[in-house]
Amino acid sequence: TVSFITPRYWLEGCDSNSLRDFILQNSTLMEIIDFRSNRTIFKQTEDTLGIDTAITTVQKGKPVQDSFNLYLSKDNSLIKQLDNKRFRHLKVKQTALTEDRWIFEKPAIISRIENNADYLLGDDKKHRRFEGICEIGKGCSTGNNSIFRLIHLRNNVFEGMNGEKLHLKDNEIQALRLLIKNSDIQRYWWEKRNQYWIFLKNRDINDFPNIQLYLEKHRTKLEKSKEKYGLKNYYDY
Repeated sequence: TVSFITPRYWLEGCDSNSLRDFILQNSTLMEIIDFRSNRTIFKQTEDTLGIDTAITTVQKGKPVQDSFNLYLSKDNSLIKQLDNKRFRHLKVKQTALTEDRWIFEKPAIISRIENNADYLLGDDKKHRRFEGICEIGKGCSTGNNSIFRLIHLRNNVFEGMNGEKLHLKDNEIQALRLLIKNSDIQRYWWEKRNQYWIFLKNRDINDFPNIQLYLEKHRTKLEKSKEKYGLKNYYDY
């Protein structure tokens, strides 16, 4: 028997089908403690990495029992131990689970919206289940975040790697994309970081001289990524 402390993403993530299927086929689920958005137990790590946590206990081998204990955090108040005040306790049948997302408790209002909505978001490309008004997929993966990430200081002034200041023209700002992380997204709104990605896909870098000058200083490092991933230009990702 072993317990894993991990991000809770794999429970519901669209890209975790293979992991969920492997667990179902090769182990007995004993217990899952899902802290959901409560970050009081592992606060320093969770806030730093922007993740929510779950503890999963499994027993190696083919499933030998059907039901396991599931504990769901009720709110974001301080957690010191498992008790009825802080967690909702459920019994879940392992045989009722599949490789599809494990959403153990869906608020009634969410089900009502899904059943009556005129529009639905699209699932991701890999595990698409229905058509929607948009595509959902992985965000930016630059491999060189410290270079491509800019911090907005004031007006058209931005800060890049090692505190370097960039004074961008209006048209150059059009080549930036707002940086939003999962942890920034709240219900109906998101936290604004004042951080941006340099995004030059399908653009001519010569049209953005100040960005070009900045990236040229880091070209040696960027060329390594270009060769590694077979990119067309050194400023692609």
